[in-house]
Amino acid sequence: MTCLKFVTNESGAVTVDYIVVMAALVGLGFAISDVTGSALSEHSGTVHRELQQDVFTTSWDDQLAFPPGSGCAIC
Repeated sequence: MTCLKFVTNESGAVTVDYIVVMAALVGLGFAISDVTGSALSEHSGTVHRELQQDVFTTSWDDQLAFPPGSGCAIC
């Protein structure tokens, strides 16, 4: 089979198109992860630090602007 006959042959064209599309999508995925990788890493580190900090207290009403029993007319 000559190269020209191979290129113009239509059998298997869907498979070739599928492979080209999938390769393009994989390349796009790599490009997106390369561009957003550092920002996502920084953001996930921030979330991790916030969740690991000792910010939760057993007495949640200490952090309120008007704790119960403070004489607030609405409370």
